[in-house]
Amino acid sequence: MRQLSTQFGGILKERRKEKKLTLTQIADLTGLSAAYLSLLERNMNSPTIENLNKVCAVLDLTLSDLIERASARREIVSHPGQRAFLFNEPGYTYEAAFEGSRSINCIIMTVRDQENHTSTAHVADEIGYVVQGAMIVTVNGVEYAMAAGDFIYVEANQNHSYRKTSAEDCISVWSYAVSPGHDTVEQYKKCLNDPNTG
Repeated sequence: MRQLSTQFGGILKERRKEKKLTLTQIADLTGLSAAYLSLLERNMNSPTIENLNKVCAVLDLTLSDLIERASARREIVSHPGQRAFLFNEPGYTYEAAFEGSRSINCIIMTVRDQENHTSTAHVADEIGYVVQGAMIVTVNGVEYAMAAGDFIYVEANQNHSYRKTSAEDCISVWSYAVSPGHDTVEQYKKCLNDPNTG
């Protein structure tokens, strides 16, 4: 239900706009707050079935309709604040750009601390791109200084680690191909060492 529920907000928002209703109007008709409904549309809360039914009723949808639409939908745009966290700690976060089965997966890594973090060798090649800040990536004992705009290619089965060197947060994007039946986002998470142990 986790992957389906992350589709509900966008579907409800689109339906509300089709019906030319505001969040305040939906709030009045359902007894739910506009703030709650705003979070619901952005997939930032965990609605109860009872509350989903209230919203669906106002939008002339059944819960079955909502689930069916979510099952058929594959998001192609990933928005900040709507992504699933693989790790979410004070010093770092790993976010999955997309959930579900894809031929290419993508992780957004934000590092706030300056600890050395170790990642075990992955079963697939991956490409890293630094969006903001700077860090040193060590691959098989060799250090590579990376700043915003730099790419790095890490081959499969290579041990690697990284540490932030900039004063600002270091944000990087890591993409890797998925072998059929192999490296899903969940499996990627399992092959990462918890950076706290780095």
